[in-house]
Amino acid sequence: IAAICAIAANRERIVRIINSKGKMDEGAYSVSFCVNGVWEEVIVDDLFPCVTNSKQFAFTQSSVNEIWLSVLGKCWAKIHGGYFNVSAGLTREVLRAMTGASCVTFFTRLEGDNLFDIMMFAYGKKYVITAGSDDFNMGQDTFIQKIGIAGCHAYSVLGVYIIAFDKKEGRPIRYEDLDNLPGDTVVERLVKLRNPWGKGEWTGDWSDSSNKWTSELRQALDVQELDDGIFHMSWEDFKQYFSDVQVCYYKEGYSYTSAKIQSEDNETQFFQIEFETTGEYFISVNQKNKRFFPMSAGYNYSPLSIFLAMEIDGKLIYGGCSVKADMENWVRIDPR
Repeated sequence: IAAICAIAANRERIVRIINSKGKMDEGAYSVSFCVNGVWEEVIVDDLFPCVTNSKQFAFTQSSVNEIWLSVLGKCWAKIHGGYFNVSAGLTREVLRAMTGASCVTFFTRLEGDNLFDIMMFAYGKKYVITAGSDDFNMGQDTFIQKIGIAGCHAYSVLGVYIIAFDKKEGRPIRYEDLDNLPGDTVVERLVKLRNPWGKGEWTGDWSDSSNKWTSELRQALDVQELDDGIFHMSWEDFKQYFSDVQVCYYKEGYSYTSAKIQSEDNETQFFQIEFETTGEYFISVNQKNKRFFPMSAGYNYSPLSIFLAMEIDGKLIYGGCSVKADMENWVRIDPR
């Protein structure tokens, strides 16, 4: 749900994969997903599991009774053989399947403050960003009452900001002016997040009701005291409670081409790709997600190795390489 919320922050990004628009009297809905690296149509009926003796949906649902979210949830469950098979995991699985774009996971403890610069760059590029909270609840939800953050929970990242303001007047200063700040200036790094539950928010510094907000800053960043799941927190607090960040390199109007092959064990495949236009490219290799198999099957990911050579002006030059035992491996290049 966090991945869907992050994608749907830009409406057109989610509309593009929903083939059935509006209520379908036929009782069937069609959605496109990038399954194992190949775009496929997924069709489901309009019957949804409900809580016993209730009309409430048991799984994915919208608080305003819109059906599209439940359709996406049922399609995702169908792809993987049932709702039970899609619990837990990282949001990049969904981000990849719903956008076709390659994703990367950054771990807070490994990246440190460098991660803020990565997130700010990604936000500026309008990439899709999510964040996962740490297991500070030890598997329980009791701690959420104290700080407003649920443990082992995925959140959408809606904004990454550096703000500067006059300490006395609270007057916001533009980001471009940060190199020439007067001595009485406070600089803060903030992250804006959304809880996909639509409620439950951070209660510390820079929360909706925090006294750190001035009226000008509230207006500048559109901060409202509502329990709608949207909140801000400082970068220092974010580092304390969030363990990972997922960045999906989605770009508007991108082109996608794929081929499905069957290879033998330890067989190396060679492909020649011709780029007709300059630009940024992601070369991706995919294999079946382990969610497709029961745990008793003992299915493990094979190492995916990519070695890329580029021919420029009749000469072969190194383009990049990567080795990873995962559902996807990719290399980014910009042959300009």
